[in-house]
Amino acid sequence: MMKRLLAALGALAIVSSLAIPAFAVGQWPGLPVEGGASYCAAYSVFNTGNTVPGTLPTPNQCSVTTPAGTTSFTGYEAVPSDSYGLNQNGNTSAPPQTQLISVLQLGNGGFTNLASTTSSTAVTVSCQASVLFENATVTNPTITFCATPLQGQKFTLVWGANLTTGITTAAGAGSTCVPACGAIAVTTAGTTHQWLYEGTVWYQIQ
Repeated sequence: MMKRLLAALGALAIVSSLAIPAFAVGQWPGLPVEGGASYCAAYSVFNTGNTVPGTLPTPNQCSVTTPAGTTSFTGYEAVPSDSYGLNQNGNTSAPPQTQLISVLQLGNGGFTNLASTTSSTAVTVSCQASVLFENATVTNPTITFCATPLQGQKFTLVWGANLTTGITTAAGAGSTCVPACGAIAVTTAGTTHQWLYEGTVWYQIQ
């Protein structure tokens, strides 16, 4: 009797395991992948669509499909992180606090392409943009940085081609640049400048 009971429990465990989706992506299974295609997030041992009498169900059928991810960052994304710093009482023995970090602080926000057809010579950078890609035929643009950035936010300005006109940078309202913003003389394709926002200052770090 005991052997039959153990055998039945073992069979039940095997069937149950077949009905549970197999996840190998940590704490957030089944989520879309940034820049990735759709994929099967869970399989079922039974084919629920098979209704032909007298036929066996087809195993390993996809039961949950995750849609494709977005094609690029928008600047509104955030990633979870454990904070191991001091708590409010200065105590380091407390367990870490999990919080969200904006991708803007990681330098991976939105990508803005200032197309060659742009007629405006005054461009204000979106606060969700981490990269501004500058093309060749925009006439003497003044690039004004975001006025309300996050602490630690990074911004990169990239030349996509040899520029025939100059570029001028300007800090947003209430902030300054170090070194001072102003005209940029280098117009060679592939030139990159990057700034880091700290306090009320855009520090040029590249």
